[in-house]
Amino acid sequence: MQRKIIIILLCWFIKSLFAQTNSFRQFNHGIKIDKDYIYLNEVKFLIKGISYNPYYPGERNGLDFKKANFQLDIQLIKKANINTVMLYWIRPLKIYELCRQYDIKIMQGIVVPETEDYQNERFKKQVKKSIKYLVDYIHRHNFSDLIMAYFIGGEFDPLSIKTSNRKNKTKENYPSENFQVDRKLNSVENFLLEMADYLKTYEMTNYQVSHIVSHIHWPYAEKDMKIDFLDMAMFDIYSFWPPEVSHYHGGSFTQTSYQGYIEYIKSKYKNIPVFISEFGYSTAPQDDTISVDEKTQAYGLVERWIDILTSSRPLAGGSVFEYNDEWWKQAKAAEFVGFDKDPQFHDKDDAEEWFGIISIDGPSYRTYDVRPKMAYEYVKNMYSPEFNAFEFYKKLSETGGEDKKDIDHDIKGGK
Repeated sequence: MQRKIIIILLCWFIKSLFAQTNSFRQFNHGIKIDKDYIYLNEVKFLIKGISYNPYYPGERNGLDFKKANFQLDIQLIKKANINTVMLYWIRPLKIYELCRQYDIKIMQGIVVPETEDYQNERFKKQVKKSIKYLVDYIHRHNFSDLIMAYFIGGEFDPLSIKTSNRKNKTKENYPSENFQVDRKLNSVENFLLEMADYLKTYEMTNYQVSHIVSHIHWPYAEKDMKIDFLDMAMFDIYSFWPPEVSHYHGGSFTQTSYQGYIEYIKSKYKNIPVFISEFGYSTAPQDDTISVDEKTQAYGLVERWIDILTSSRPLAGGSVFEYNDEWWKQAKAAEFVGFDKDPQFHDKDDAEEWFGIISIDGPSYRTYDVRPKMAYEYVKNMYSPEFNAFEFYKKLSETGGEDKKDIDHDIKGGK
């Protein structure tokens, strides 16, 4: 009888420990998560982020970074009350060192190339090699404590997901040692599970450290794959595209379709934190599809941040896309320009080149001006500790969004 009681108590203890593990997952460097939030040293850490890709005119996607003033950038980022930067791949050492100096955390990306077969063994070996290279880089330079989370790739193309799933009919899930999975995964989900598991095991085995691991998802592919088995869900969500977002029903507080959609996403990811990894607006002067003027960009960022903060379903924070304009991106008329030459032009009809809250613009890649857009000051104040989203929205509602003087006064006053 006594032995039976001991067994029952032991089972109860293991079950309660398991439940606690699901409720709070502990990582190194004082980081832990529950189903809604990230905590740093036992204090809730609301991510107030920005994407940082310091490519200047004449530089293209890669490791150029010969013109940016990292010191000034990180100082301005800190001054804007930003506590986290999104880095999409390995960046120069100076950026990490400045992030430490100014107490800024990092969401660290790992590049995953586009493919039509995510279960191809050579492809998986290539991604694992990138994971190993990045993790070794972070630890070799003692940057582990700066990392809030790793994310493995982002914005997978829905057609590629469908093609890979047709090629690879999943019979069973990848046997993960680090993640609990309670449903059958498709081939692309299994790829992410395997890569995330590899990262966790490699880092723990070689450095005795564990970090949050995620993937940047987006509405365009949400029907084709889910990431609910990872530590955290990261979503790039813009108010203007795709129609799933722009035409969604109103949210619980602001009644915007954007808030309605992010609340829907959180309802699908109830057991892990959801972080809006990109939201923003382009100011391309000759784009007639999604771009706006600089004043509308500034107001739009504040409105989206209010949507995030007042959501009825708690979110872990958000990240503005992006810090500076990037000339290297290629769309619209730029598609007729050679890839190597495109970074030399700030294409006025290419929305992708104008998302920055810091403007980089001029007649040539040798002659240009760098200045904060109106949005910089708005981000600075909406991210301030004093900003009260509920009170600000009430003021916005009272003026009907028309009295710009009142709105400007409030946001500049940090209220």
